[in-house]
Amino acid sequence: MKKKSIFNFLPPLLLAVAMMFSFSVTAKTIYVKTASAGGDDVNGDGQTWGTAYATYQKAMSVVAANDEVWIAAGTYITDYTSATVLTSNDVAFSIYGGFTGDETSVNDRQQGASGYPWDFANPTVIQATTEHPIFYINNKRTPLVDGIIFDGNNMAPCILFRQPTNYSGGIKNCIVKNGNAYRESPFAYSTGTNDFASGGINIGSDRNEASGSGMPAVNTLIENCLIENNTGRLGGGIFAKRTTIINCVVRNNLAKAVASSIVGNYTATRDNGCTGNGGGIATGHWNNTSNVVNIINCVITGNTAEGVGGGVQAYIGGNSAGSGCNIINCIIADNHSSDGTSGMPGGGGGLNTAQWTISNVYNTLFWNNTKGAANTLNDINRSSNSSSTFNLYNNIIPTAVTTQQPNSNTGAIVPATGTVAADLFAAYGSDQIYKTQSGIWLGFDEG
Repeated sequence: MKKKSIFNFLPPLLLAVAMMFSFSVTAKTIYVKTASAGGDDVNGDGQTWGTAYATYQKAMSVVAANDEVWIAAGTYITDYTSATVLTSNDVAFSIYGGFTGDETSVNDRQQGASGYPWDFANPTVIQATTEHPIFYINNKRTPLVDGIIFDGNNMAPCILFRQPTNYSGGIKNCIVKNGNAYRESPFAYSTGTNDFASGGINIGSDRNEASGSGMPAVNTLIENCLIENNTGRLGGGIFAKRTTIINCVVRNNLAKAVASSIVGNYTATRDNGCTGNGGGIATGHWNNTSNVVNIINCVITGNTAEGVGGGVQAYIGGNSAGSGCNIINCIIADNHSSDGTSGMPGGGGGLNTAQWTISNVYNTLFWNNTKGAANTLNDINRSSNSSSTFNLYNNIIPTAVTTQQPNSNTGAIVPATGTVAADLFAAYGSDQIYKTQSGIWLGFDEG
């Protein structure tokens, strides 16, 4: 029987554009392919595949409003000697990877054999060779990034959209892997704009949050992505503010605790033992209004937090209307946290929701999440009920919520002792969910 991915891709959004104005500048496609395939930053003009640039950095230097950058298959390296903002142009543009180098449409790109949206038959890889970030947009409109593998090479953060001012499509159909924001270097822990919390994807920054610094002006989308094997201080895989994360796999990431001597002038990471939290995902925190993070149809598995929240740490300050974290239709399994700290007690192997936070969890499966050296089963921990709201609706949760109980827990399914995963999923899951021999959780519809 053919198996289909649980990722229920949204039908394409049909945009009817009324041409009410005339424009003097026509959007263009800028072509990039490796030097070995004929790309040339000196003699090429980037206007055709035959005259393509050799680096995406060159393409970024000439990008204009509504341009598309097409990057052919191959490995492109970053050799930055300092934190480098990718473009100073505050315009809407798009970047696509996964081409062979002769396509005439984005739709001509071939998917890989797995069928997952981030898998392309002709992968475009951008790989770090220094500790400085691969893809850095500061205080500008965010582009659409589609079909690229970002490889931090265990030495550099992958993506930072710091204080986005507007939105042009988000991050889609990408792999973000091997990023490292845990570096004992002047760059990683300096003040100012060079503030990376996650080795994977950063939407907003974690510094001076009490005053609102680092807060995106608009919502950002992360969709159909694989985020794996990244290391950070807050959110090993993703650090997010005002973000929707949908149809993603977030796996095998690490949130590593930072000693106070390393933290230096970071305000937020110094308070309440806030480093090492959110192995898979950490939400931005402190008193920011209208900060909503939605995590929808995601698989969050195999992540580790040296602090709390092995899978997810929900920590959005203010407990005010219009702010909070919503987790909907997800699988949170096989994650691990510590036993907690004095500021964030209790662990939360799958999910830790903290003080001042509005958190809602709907139709989500928790399984085999643990905490501490003894690997105690601990799916959810509510660190504090101080000025917080925490609601559960129709979830499968084998273990009880620890430290503080939720405000409501409606329709919960608590499997009997000894229930095995296969029986549980067969009985309760509309999707047939299983665990592969490699320990990676995937979901499938039978049909």
